Amino acid sequence: MKIIALLRRMRLIHRQAPRFRICVFAGAQSGNNIAYQACARELGRELARHRIGLVYGGARDGMMGLVADNILAHGGEAIGVVPTGLWLPEENHAHLTRLYRVGSMAARKTLMARLADGFVVLPGGQGTLDEFFEFSCLDGLSSAMQKPIVILNVNNFFSPLLHFLNHIHEEGFTSRPLSKNTTVQTSVTEALEHIATRVQAAGVPRVA
Repeated sequence: MKIIALLRRMRLIHRQAPRFRICVFAGAQSGNNIAYQACARELGRELARHRIGLVYGGARDGMMGLVADNILAHGGEAIGVVPTGLWLPEENHAHLTRLYRVGSMAARKTLMARLADGFVVLPGGQGTLDEFFEFSCLDGLSSAMQKPIVILNVNNFFSPLLHFLNHIHEEGFTSRPLSKNTTVQTSVTEALEHIATRVQAAGVPRVA
């Protein structure tokens, strides 16, 4: 954190406006496997390198914090959205480009959806799954939801969930295992390439 602030004061970090933004759903904890943490750091670096902005839950720690730290350290944009019920100044990231305080979890998701052109799901807990399932359901139910969702299956973290979703489909409760705009990727490069291709094809303007 202090390094990021110092580099800014020394003007060694030059921030450019993003071409578009991706919302990242990720854990407030870092997990037990260093592969998860390495992926979060890589995602932050690659977002900055490709001039893709970050929208996320605004936390300082965990997987969320690792993504934010690394995009900021490499000159990228990071926007946090925190509901009032979770607003703790000591736990919010102190060096974000922008930090929004909203009234509820529902308002948080609404603003995230408005700011972002696509979504990446990293390893996390119930909150991460809640966000994924809500946007996945919207994707399945509404033709207005045309934004790509990528599950980044780091170290097969999501494989049990994907197996269960396939089971639900095979038992006749869904028309497909994943919603129409949801894909599974195993690397940061693949995830960003997929979303960039979709965003470019849709001609989605960046939200200011």
